[in-house]
Amino acid sequence: MTSGAIEVLGSIGNDTGVGMAGGAIHVRGDAGHRIGAGLPGASRGMIGGEIVVDFYAIRGWWTRVHAKYLFRPFTKRMDHEALLRLIDRNLDRLIASARLLHQAKLGVLTRFLPLVDLRTIPRHLPESEKREWALLDTFDMFSPEHDHPQRIESVARMFKRNGADVTFAGYLEDLDRAAVVRAVKRK
Repeated sequence: MTSGAIEVLGSIGNDTGVGMAGGAIHVRGDAGHRIGAGLPGASRGMIGGEIVVDFYAIRGWWTRVHAKYLFRPFTKRMDHEALLRLIDRNLDRLIASARLLHQAKLGVLTRFLPLVDLRTIPRHLPESEKREWALLDTFDMFSPEHDHPQRIESVARMFKRNGADVTFAGYLEDLDRAAVVRAVKRK
């Protein structure tokens, strides 16, 4: 990895070889040879160790034609509390605008609103929790220093090049089309 980070959230059991990681993977060129640095057992090359990553996927040329990429050069420099207040003050109007666009069959235009895609919020939540989810996810869109979408195939190849068998590479439909690659260190 040349930029980005994987934060180790913990291990399951003492010697299961299963680790949980959260964060972002940013790979440029052929720099994926150091994948796993900082993960439980990575320096020892834990055979049978499993890693599961989710990431922003490139879905086509339109991936970067989005409000988050237009506004982020400014919002990533903002004080996080000020950014959160700004989003909170405008959130209800943005949600109403997004719903209007969807009702008018112009949902594709919501990508230009500085708002998370509301379709990714679980429908079973009460309205107050949906609003909170939208607030936090919108903040998450605009606050990171880096966001470099990757192709699923590229991430899978990176793991294979570094001695892992990929057991899954694709979208999880039940998790709002989350892009996921799952791999196990070879023996």
